[in-house]
Amino acid sequence: MKTDRAGFFLFAVLVPHRNAVFVIEQFRQKLFAAGFDGAFSFPAAAPLALLSRPLAGAELKAAAADLRKLLGSGKITLAAAPKESPALAADSFSPEGPSFFGPRLDMPFPALPASAVLARREKPVLAPAVLGRGGAERPCPAAELPSPPELSFRAAALANLGVYPAGNGEADYSYTWEMGRLYWLPNPAKIAPDS
Repeated sequence: MKTDRAGFFLFAVLVPHRNAVFVIEQFRQKLFAAGFDGAFSFPAAAPLALLSRPLAGAELKAAAADLRKLLGSGKITLAAAPKESPALAADSFSPEGPSFFGPRLDMPFPALPASAVLARREKPVLAPAVLGRGGAERPCPAAELPSPPELSFRAAALANLGVYPAGNGEADYSYTWEMGRLYWLPNPAKIAPDS
C-alpha cells in the first residue's frame, strides 16, 4: 500500500461480509438518487480509526480476535437513533480528509495499537457515502433522506484502507481507495468458552 501520495489518508476499517454488503449497495443507490454525489466514492466499510501507518497483519489479526471476543456470539447492528437525532450520521476524522455519511454501528471497539491511531470512533459510521472534506453538510434536506436499511451481521473483517483524491471529477467527492488484506473475525462457534 503506497502511503506517500498527496492527500492520502489511511484508515483501519471494518468490512462486513458480502451478504451485508448487498444490503448496503441497495441503500447506496437510494442515497445517490436522493442527491448524494459521493454515494459511490467509498467502499462498503466502517472507518474505525485514522492511522499514522498501516497496521501489520499480526496487529489486524489480534484486533479481529479481540472484537470477536467482545462480541461473543452477538451481531454487529445499526445503532438506535435517539428521538431528537436522525438515524444517519456524518463523521470526519480530519478537516482535510473525507467526511463519511451513513448509519452508525452499535459495536464494541477492538484493541488497535495506540502508537498507530491518530483518531478513532467508538461507534463508527458504516459509510456508503462521502460528503466532502471535513465536516461537510448533508447535500439534501433531512426530509428527503432514505431510511437506513435493517442490517445486522456476525461475519466481518478488519483491514487497512488507503484513501486519496481521484484527481478527476469533483474533488470533494472523488476518491480512490486501496484495501489491504482482510482479517476475518474468528467464527464464534469455533472459539473455546474460556478463551
